Amino acid sequence: MKKILFILMLITSCICLSCNNSNREIIYSYVNGYGDAHLALGNVGGWGAEVKSHEYKNGIGKITFKSTITSIPEFAFINSTILKSITIPNSVTKIENEAFSGCKNLESITIPNNVTKIGDGTFSECKSLKNINIPKSVTKIGNNAFYDCHALGSVTIPNSVTEIGDEAFFGCKNLSKVYCNATTPPNIGEKVFSYYEYIYDYKSFYSEPHTKLRNIKCKIYVPTASVNSYKTANGWSNYSNNIIGYDF
Repeated sequence: MKKILFILMLITSCICLSCNNSNREIIYSYVNGYGDAHLALGNVGGWGAEVKSHEYKNGIGKITFKSTITSIPEFAFINSTILKSITIPNSVTKIENEAFSGCKNLESITIPNNVTKIGDGTFSECKSLKNINIPKSVTKIGNNAFYDCHALGSVTIPNSVTEIGDEAFFGCKNLSKVYCNATTPPNIGEKVFSYYEYIYDYKSFYSEPHTKLRNIKCKIYVPTASVNSYKTANGWSNYSNNIIGYDF
């Protein structure tokens, strides 16, 4: 009996150790052709945990911290052009401003279910980001959060989100479908689903282009019973022609 109890305790401790380790690790892949390239880790002091080791080989990297990390700080991976995909541990609750801004080769990211905030400019100019899973724990999407994410084709905004900042999806010209699950329209900023069209005067060789603000040609699916609420809500009314009822 004692032997069985000892084995059970050993298994439990191993499981706990594994969980603790996973909350101290960030796994990522990087673009082929860079060899064993080193992914620069910005704002090291802002992580609240000291880096223990950083291994990278054959396209896969692992950053291990000495203790559990709870946030991805500002500018953590800014302009890391080799970053292709990344998995964030479940212990993280916040992704701060511009943490992944300018990661032009980032295609996918796993955001844990405990994250409550996506900061300003977090994924701005991630031009290869094809899809994003916003977990149901998120309540705020910051200004410029997905600014100029050209490859982004669709996004689902969970009903937990109550605020979407200015230009959150500005310049996402290939965004074709937006699913907004909330029955009450979230507070929305300016130019969230818009872009600038550059217009040239070809009659004059020296003329500078001028810009015209356009709405992205995306379909915004909202709960069927809330269509009128969205079409008349502050900010959302700018996209009334894009709003369509949907039975979630």
